[in-house]
Amino acid sequence: MQSILFDTATDSANHSATATLVVQSVSLTSTHLKLGVCNLFSAKAGLNASGIDLNVQTTAAHLLYDEEMINYWLTPFHHQSCESSLLATKRSSRFSSWLPVLLSYKLKTNIEVIDASFASKLMNCPSADLVLTRGKISLEREADGSIQENTSRLDISIESLYCRSGIASKLSHLPTSEGYHYWNTPFHLAIGIFKIKRSASEVTFHGSVTRLELEGCHMFLDLLKQLLKNAKKRSRKENLSDLADTQPGHKIAFGNCSLSLSSVYFFFPGKNKVCLMSSVSSLTMEVQDQKYYVSLEATRLSQFMQQNKLKKSVCLEMAPPSVCELPVVRVSYKQDTKDLNVQLLNDVHFCWSTNLHMSVATLLDELQQFSLAVKDVLFVTPIKPHPSKDLQPINFHLRLRGSAAVEFKLSSNHRVMLVTGEVRTQLQTPNIVTAKVSKLHVYCDEHSVFEFEDIAVNSMHHSEAIRLERQSFEDLQLKTNKAWSIVINTLKITFPHGYDFAEVHSETINLWKWLKLVHNKQPRPFTADSPLPPDLFIKVKVFSTQVNDDPFEVKLRDNYELLLDESIESEKRKAMLDSKIDELRKTHLYLPAGKVEELYTNLMRKNADIYVQRSRQLTHVSPTRTCIFLWSLESVEILALADCSFHGKDNVVGHMKDIDPESPYPEEGLEFTTLWCRLLRASCKRWVFHLRDYPRPMLDIREMYVWGRLIGAEQEAAKRAMRTCKVEIEPPWESMEVERKLPSLKFYHDLSCDIESYTMAYGTCWEPAFAQFNLVSDLINAPSKDPSPPLPYWDKQRLLLHGRLTVSMAQSTWLMHASLDPYSTTEEWDWTWTDLVLDWTNGKWVLKGDLDIYCRTASKYDDCRMLHLPDLKLVVKLNWVCFGDPNDHHSVMPCAPDKIPEYSVNKVSFYLCHF
Repeated sequence: MQSILFDTATDSANHSATATLVVQSVSLTSTHLKLGVCNLFSAKAGLNASGIDLNVQTTAAHLLYDEEMINYWLTPFHHQSCESSLLATKRSSRFSSWLPVLLSYKLKTNIEVIDASFASKLMNCPSADLVLTRGKISLEREADGSIQENTSRLDISIESLYCRSGIASKLSHLPTSEGYHYWNTPFHLAIGIFKIKRSASEVTFHGSVTRLELEGCHMFLDLLKQLLKNAKKRSRKENLSDLADTQPGHKIAFGNCSLSLSSVYFFFPGKNKVCLMSSVSSLTMEVQDQKYYVSLEATRLSQFMQQNKLKKSVCLEMAPPSVCELPVVRVSYKQDTKDLNVQLLNDVHFCWSTNLHMSVATLLDELQQFSLAVKDVLFVTPIKPHPSKDLQPINFHLRLRGSAAVEFKLSSNHRVMLVTGEVRTQLQTPNIVTAKVSKLHVYCDEHSVFEFEDIAVNSMHHSEAIRLERQSFEDLQLKTNKAWSIVINTLKITFPHGYDFAEVHSETINLWKWLKLVHNKQPRPFTADSPLPPDLFIKVKVFSTQVNDDPFEVKLRDNYELLLDESIESEKRKAMLDSKIDELRKTHLYLPAGKVEELYTNLMRKNADIYVQRSRQLTHVSPTRTCIFLWSLESVEILALADCSFHGKDNVVGHMKDIDPESPYPEEGLEFTTLWCRLLRASCKRWVFHLRDYPRPMLDIREMYVWGRLIGAEQEAAKRAMRTCKVEIEPPWESMEVERKLPSLKFYHDLSCDIESYTMAYGTCWEPAFAQFNLVSDLINAPSKDPSPPLPYWDKQRLLLHGRLTVSMAQSTWLMHASLDPYSTTEEWDWTWTDLVLDWTNGKWVLKGDLDIYCRTASKYDDCRMLHLPDLKLVVKLNWVCFGDPNDHHSVMPCAPDKIPEYSVNKVSFYLCHF
């Protein structure tokens, strides 16, 4: 200590007194450490008739807390703790007697700290430093005579306050640079201004923060855990752990409060050198009349790898591309009505990848371990929450005014992106959920495959309409059930030509299985006690599935049609020129032959120019045909009901045996990976299949209504029927493998159907287009990975479909083309059934009705009835040629390509062995 100055002065005229204390160059040192240093400390106190003024200033104050040294010096004085506590109690009683006198004066206090730091050095824990460049605290309190009734103001201003951990404690400034974040800095506040006003009834708070950086580094988290452990040990020694009997103090309500933050950064470094950074350009929080408002602007989430040890900082302006962007977010909450509103005002973007998922999962796992460690330190026995009797649920409202783009990176070759329009979501009580989406497009590698328009999802729990539908089925045990409604105005599916959608679908399933593997999700046993799934009502006004044709084939067809039309037009021009030449020869007896030849040459040149011009304008005049196959439906409604009578494995297997009694069920039973049963009721106004732009549809169904039981079952795969697939994960993680199962999903059905009109057309002229569609369909639904030769069509149906289908049709027409022109609608062989009843069982069709056979031709014999068969019964039965039981489909098990038995011959069929 170099110098100390203490001075007092009194002024009897003004009834005032002042005291000044100045201390320079104070230091506290031990044998090998400098524990504290202060270059300048000054305090000035003034007392007058109006109040008390206190000004304190500290410059270059640095303090080091060495736990080992402090404990060494405090150990001899530990036995005096009881006496010191009694002495502290006496001092507090004396201070309480002076408190009313002090409260009778107006208090004004200013405390300014320049260049201060606090360093801690704990045992078995990383060190930490807290540095303040400049700080000022101003306190004004009115003279009201009571702590609870007085009015006080507190102003706090901070400039450059930060904390560093994991470095050697030094009584010096740590490096700071604007635009950079230094690692192992859990807290950094550049500028902060806070104003607090307290009155007798409420407290108001207003704050402003510029550039706030928070980092959840592991060293700082370890330091927190060590501090909590030390605090718990100390509280046990001092018998201060039991704080449950403390009486609540004077309650003060919060008035208008606001906090504004700009340039906020959150860093979450992982142990594997992967860091997640979240930045918010502007964050505003307000409280007004029990209403809470939060506003966020330019919120971003980024992921990057930390550099080597020599790289101590990261540039904030050169951050990697963000994986999540939220331009403007508005959140409001009303405490009286429990309404929570969230609005996203601009476009939202989010990019998901396996690497990001692993980073977030690792971070959440580390935070969970930290929270468990903190709970073990703070609480010896688990705390049971006290349920609130008048707990009112929150009404949640979410609105997206712009668009949302959610991108899923499946692998290095494929991506899937979901782009939505305006979204409105509402969660009300009790269990009322409403969601509306104006549009939803699903892009697969920049190809718009799925397009949804006007989607509405509503909860229909215990709905009256669903209850009436359930009453129409006599076998249901439950009268009501939870239900969901999905209404879609337009659903369009488009598969581009040559695009391998099957690979994208396979990688999506791989990622789904990978997520289950990462989070250790095990399948739950499917029993009668399992939760009953809700009923589902789906309504689609317009549904279409389109498979695009080869552009070369489309161009060939367009050029062919143009050539046909242009040949006719050129013949008309030539005939017109011939007539004009004949007229000229009548008036001009001598017409040069060269002139005539020149006219015909010009006509040929003009025909070529017209053809080229029409070919260029062909795509602009009329839309080009794009599809090779089009499946469209109108006014589709599907209602799927769940019930306890067919819930659980035993109940579903019982219905399965009832629907398919001819197939022998194994005595040892079967295990299933997918098993469900529903009562189905569906209707469709029109169902059409089209090939290319042929005028005659391949299938045209009008006014169809279906009802009955439907079961879906996928048998558990044997070891040989499981294949491994690779899921790509970027470093520092390694790629993982998941197991896929080869058995297909089988359907067991007991359905009845009513159709008003059924028209089916086919012919040899359509076979080239249909064959090309079959080739394209392999890119949509990939064939089985089993190396066996492909099954024929009816054998595949025998493997996948089981049960009964009864169809009643008012009119059924079968059209067989007799012309080689696929665009012909006149040359047809017409089989028309009236009042037809079709019963389709296992390999057997029974048809009953009136059959009329017509010959359709463009001649006088058109609409000629060739045959009339009233009350005809036609039975078609298939005899299966196979080695085993043709109905024993349960024993069929495919084989993975890499698990073929060694004794198998080339091109062995695993279906032929048992099927």
